[in-house]
Amino acid sequence: MKKNFLLTILLIIVFMFTFLGCGGPGNQSSEDTLKIAIVNKGYGTKWLTQIVDSYKQKTGKNVVIDKTTSLVEWVTTSLLSGPRSNDVDLYFSISETSYYGLLNRGSTLVQGYDYILEDLSDIYDYVPEGYDDQTKFKDLLNSYNYEAATFKNGKQYTVPWAMGIEGIVYNKALFNQYGLTIPRTTDEFFEVMDDIKMLNNGNYVQAANGNNIYPFVYSGRESYLQIAYTVWWAQYEGLENFENFLKGQNSQGIYTADIFLDQRGMLEAYKVVHDIIYIGTDSSTSNGYVNENANGYTFTQAQVKFLEGEAFMMCTGDWLEREMESNFDVGELQIEFMPIPVISSIIDSENMPDDSINDDNTLREVIDYINGKKQQLPEGVTNEALEYVTAATKMYCTEGNHHVAFIPSYSNQIDEAKEFLKYFISKEGQSLAMQYSYGNMCPLNIDVTSFDYYDNLSTFQRSKFEIARDAIYVGRKYNTEMTYAGGLKIARGEFKMESSFGVDASSNSYKTPLEFLLEEHNHYRGQWSTMMEFAGVHN
Repeated sequence: MKKNFLLTILLIIVFMFTFLGCGGPGNQSSEDTLKIAIVNKGYGTKWLTQIVDSYKQKTGKNVVIDKTTSLVEWVTTSLLSGPRSNDVDLYFSISETSYYGLLNRGSTLVQGYDYILEDLSDIYDYVPEGYDDQTKFKDLLNSYNYEAATFKNGKQYTVPWAMGIEGIVYNKALFNQYGLTIPRTTDEFFEVMDDIKMLNNGNYVQAANGNNIYPFVYSGRESYLQIAYTVWWAQYEGLENFENFLKGQNSQGIYTADIFLDQRGMLEAYKVVHDIIYIGTDSSTSNGYVNENANGYTFTQAQVKFLEGEAFMMCTGDWLEREMESNFDVGELQIEFMPIPVISSIIDSENMPDDSINDDNTLREVIDYINGKKQQLPEGVTNEALEYVTAATKMYCTEGNHHVAFIPSYSNQIDEAKEFLKYFISKEGQSLAMQYSYGNMCPLNIDVTSFDYYDNLSTFQRSKFEIARDAIYVGRKYNTEMTYAGGLKIARGEFKMESSFGVDASSNSYKTPLEFLLEEHNHYRGQWSTMMEFAGVHN
């Protein structure tokens, strides 16, 4: 891996020096052909093919999907190769962080251009066809993704092309078969998992293939548990405090690595994740919620096991059906997103307005009231506490801001690329996206039931839209200087919770939640001043 990483860096440096002195009128793309590149991951590419075909038929323009790649790194490398080598006019990409790091380099990347990406603010001010005659794209887009797309100069250089809803997905058929209820809090979540372990006369029930059905399944190779962890952390801290972390600041606005210690919600969320995947030193000390070998699963293996009925729940995203279509028929299984349980320790959060909710039973009753299952709020609970918990129940993760389209500033086809984007965000374009990606589309605040294809969506995809209706999104909104320039992250890819919590507790790799948090703190504390310097911020 290190050799591959160093080789990639070397190639980027070579490419940069190749074109730094080359301004010129634009790239080498054909004057009459719009060339598109797409990263082929969870949502596939069929949806874009259909949109391209429809656009060509509608306009008579020449548009081709010139490059399809599964390598996210290729996008940055090709973009940096510059106008003499790169003829891609429009990218539909996936970024693990954001392209703000490149934008932050300004005019240093391509001579003659202020930024390496074209300003798309006019797309955000455009009124897309098919919705109404006055609402601009920026007003149709949910606020989280609009904010995530806005650079520090107030302009937008990328357009999100996916909803990217993430959460806990459950096997509804199994829940119904065994009379299980959707947990409202994390304490109740563990109670349900304890019940699942005992369904077969004190033991696990078996799937059709004879394997045990565990309460939960995950992959130790890819950190999808980060989905639930992030939400539980944000629930505990509240949205404002959570977003202060991404700025690298404490509640007083001071840049400090001690945010890892100040935000108790991080530790509380680590504890929940730890207890889900803890396997102890043997079966007698394991919590028993996951297969003891789960830490070695790839994410695809984990998804297959979930879809084959070997687990009641898992963390994943709205791309699940499309990604697994070669293994299972879409809509074949009764799976849905569940509301992410509210972290039970929220009642102890210093950000909770008061202590009028002082136990988990009361918290559950409050959640029932919020969901319309109880007519009266528990006696003594204040409106302020109700408001805090209500926000917590609406929090979900999204990857929408990491699935973005953009135009190289040196493209010869900027106007045509923008016209294609206008068609893409129109209701006609989004209808095609919904139909051919099994429900994916731009993260828009619109009535999706008005789309002709909505009735054909699976219950899984409909549950996604139920979430999106009034969701408060949290996640890797890396649009702050300390994230895109300083390197601050919600979770480091090379330092996974799974690799520390889900291993043999007697091994050197195992860490308690507190040990894990302190290691994160020490990592950042040792380089905090350098991070602030790179970010260009100071106290």
